[in-house]
Amino acid sequence: FDPLCNLLVPGRPLTSSNLQGHTVLFLPSSLRELQAQLTHYRRCKRQRPDTAACVVLPAYSEHKASALLAGMRLIRRFEPGTVMFNGVDLSGAPVPLPGLPYSVDVWFDPLLPHEPGSATDFEPS
Repeated sequence: FDPLCNLLVPGRPLTSSNLQGHTVLFLPSSLRELQAQLTHYRRCKRQRPDTAACVVLPAYSEHKASALLAGMRLIRRFEPGTVMFNGVDLSGAPVPLPGLPYSVDVWFDPLLPHEPGSATDFEPS
């Protein structure tokens, strides 16, 4: 988990969380889940343009997910064999998990510039 992605909500649906003003890391388990997450994210971003997202997906899903990722930038591809995630051992110490069996893409939707006095004026949190 990257400290630049400041919102992670395990154990409850992301759609029940207020994403406004956060940089959110999405690790969807299906395209259906991705669609629900990005619909909610974009609704929050319309209210707070300082909301951003990072989406991590298997590269093989790029074609099927292309409409959902519209407007986002592909910023990184991790090749098969890359160790990308850690687990924890019984003492709580981080342990690298095996390398990825397939390529993984990282997509980014940056925060938008904010104009003071606009309809979405807000105090940053």
